[in-house]
Order: sequence, then structure tokens, then C-alpha cells
Amino acid sequence: MQLFELKFQGDFGAASDVVLKGLKQKPDSKQLEIISNYLSTSYLYVNSLQMQLQEAKLRIEKLIDSRDEALKDAEQYKQFYKQLQEKQL
Repeated sequence: MQLFELKFQGDFGAASDVVLKGLKQKPDSKQLEIISNYLSTSYLYVNSLQMQLQEAKLRIEKLIDSRDEALKDAEQYKQFYKQLQEKQL
């Protein structure tokens, strides 16, 4: 995933440089201004998705930890129950 992110960053940087150079040469170009706005919006969108992905990963990690703890507790209760059953017999 990191390789893909690096490629995105590199491609985005290159595209931004091309648009900025074009805007310096033709500051009144509406097309370049529109492309610049599209690039900015796309970059913000991708960053938002990356943050949501990180949040989802953290939540999944917490859920896995909770599940593991519950399994551990269940195993302890199971052992305790077996010991009680043995004492009653």
C-alpha cells in the first residue's frame, strides 16, 4: 500500500508542478485554474479517505484485542467450571 501512496504523491506532485508552471505562463487561463481546483479537491478527498482508513484499522485492532481478551476469559471460565464439576462429583 505504501508504494501505491508514494506513486500517488509523486504523480500528484508532477501534475501540480505542470499546472503551476502553466498558470505562471498564463495566469488568466480558466482551464488551468479549473484543473488546479480539481487537483486540490482530489488531494483533499484522498487524504480524507486515508484518515478514514487509519481510523478503521484502529477500530478493527481494538475489536480484535477485545475478542482475544474475551476468548481468554472464556477459556478461564471453562477451566474453572470443569474444576467445579470435578469437585461436585
